[in-house]
Amino acid sequence: MADEDLVPRRNAIATALSLVAAAAAFTTSRTASADAGSLGVMVDAGVPDGFTGSLVFRPLRPLHVHAGVGTNLISYGVRAGASLYMLPFAISPTLNAEVGHYFPGDANQAANRVGISSDSNSPLLREVGYDYANLHLGADFGRDRVSLYLHAGITVMRGTLHHLDEVVAEGADDGLTFAVNEDATARIIAPSARVGFLFFF
Repeated sequence: MADEDLVPRRNAIATALSLVAAAAAFTTSRTASADAGSLGVMVDAGVPDGFTGSLVFRPLRPLHVHAGVGTNLISYGVRAGASLYMLPFAISPTLNAEVGHYFPGDANQAANRVGISSDSNSPLLREVGYDYANLHLGADFGRDRVSLYLHAGITVMRGTLHHLDEVVAEGADDGLTFAVNEDATARIIAPSARVGFLFFF
């Protein structure tokens, strides 16, 4: 075969190899971009979540799971949950579910600090703690690295009312006595919302 016949074939092979290499590089970069940032942090504020900072893990692109600690200005608490992104776009609706717990704290001190009352000393507020579960719909703005989110929905809260005997004693009429030996459990279903910021490393 003449050398002049080999030149076009060599050029065609070189061009094909270059295209394959370019396609492989593009695919690798896209995969790396999609997989990058599987670990991140999120910070948000809301009701009844309070102020919460969490670590976030992204096992799949549409799914985030998170766990963190927070404060409601009364005590410290913990929260864990997950978010499902419904659309693969920079702006996506999300479905979010969390469960959390706040340890008992003195809400009288919190009321005094924020100026709600200057001498609050209610027995019912001495040990305020609660469990809660959120089910929220949301909108997330941003996707790969940084996003801002707004979530709203309903929350089920459950807490124990302590020191009921003191409350009853304070409100009892003269000559009447009441015996309250057990704490009471309160359950509330209410609207809730939060706003936050998410950053993947």
